[in-house]
This record gives sequence, C-alpha cells and structure tokens, in this order.
Amino acid sequence: MGKGHTRRPMHKVHVIQPLIPRYRLPLFRQLGAAEDWRFTVSASRRLPWVTNLASEELPESWADLEHPARRVPGTPFVWQGGMALPPGFGPGDVLVLFSEVRYLSNYPLLMAARRRGSGIVAWGHGFGKRGGLADRLRIALVRRCDAVLLYSKAEIEAYAAMGFDQGCLFATQNAIDQRPIRDARAKWDAPRLEAFRERQGLAGRTLLLYCGR
Repeated sequence: MGKGHTRRPMHKVHVIQPLIPRYRLPLFRQLGAAEDWRFTVSASRRLPWVTNLASEELPESWADLEHPARRVPGTPFVWQGGMALPPGFGPGDVLVLFSEVRYLSNYPLLMAARRRGSGIVAWGHGFGKRGGLADRLRIALVRRCDAVLLYSKAEIEAYAAMGFDQGCLFATQNAIDQRPIRDARAKWDAPRLEAFRERQGLAGRTLLLYCGR
C-alpha cells in the first residue's frame, strides 16, 4: 500500500437463520469466500420441534451455531439464544434477517441495527400459508428493512402493489447447485454408459427414466 493511502474498512454482512441446512451451503460458501466483506451466518444447530432438518456441522469460520432455539411455552414463538450484532457493527454493515415473525430474537437485532445506522435486509417468503394476522405482522416487519429478498416475481409484484419501492425488491428463486451434477455427468461418457447397459441387460432396450422430487 502506497504512502498516504489508508486501508478501506472491511464491511460486515451478518446473516441470521433458523438453521444452516446442506442445501444452503453453496450460497453461503461463495459469500464466505468473498474478500469484500466479513461474512457471518448465525443459526441454531437444531430446532427441537423439527425432526427432518438440522444445521450442518461446519469447519468454516463464518458459521456460528451457538444459538440454541427454544419455544416460548404455550405459544408459537421462538427465541434463539445469544443472538447479537458483531462487535463494531455500524454504518456500511448489513444485517440479513429471515422474515419469520415467530422468532422474537430477531426484533432486538433489527432495532439495534437501526440504531447503529446499518443496512437491514429481510429475506424470506412474502406470505405465509395461513395469511391473515401473520402476514400483516410479516409485512410490518419487512417495512422496517431497507431491502427485501423474496422468492418469486409474483411476490415482488404483490409487495410493489402494497407501496414497497420496487427498486428494493429482489427475487431469490430457489435453485440447486448444479456443479456436483455436472461433475457426475462428465464421468459417464458413451463407452461407460454402453458398458453399464450391457451389465444390466439393458442393451437395445428403450429406457424410461423418472425422477421424483
């Protein structure tokens, strides 16, 4: 670095999630590898009431899983313990909250980020399955944020019709990481496929392949 130049401050991107499931790893790993910011994802290792999904145990420095989730007795509400903004979090830094109104621990984070002048992004479905009061609360929460990551163009149009700035609405449609699929496909050239057909007694037959969700 030349004389007289100062190092540009490294901004922080702090993501709050219920869990860090396997299907989100490609996205988080790409964000964690970027050199333009300090990236962290804070989540719980598991949700006691969910049996088919849990966080991956990760060696990455960006993964912060020390936040046990507990339900508030007799209510649908949830508290993730120990959630806090990183030290020095302030203007130029970004908090990404999942827009699920049941997680009460999100509200103090949102208010703290607002007091510190940080950017706030809401990430999640625009509407829940039940609608009604839950959706009104979700929309009120999202209005406190600076940008919104939704899941479809239809949700963007619905939010724009409610008065949201369309320039702050983005669609992050669900997808899967195609690289493992491409790598596996590249290993099966025509000779290997033909040898497999012979071994399985399928040579000369018409095959119908079906893949369920």
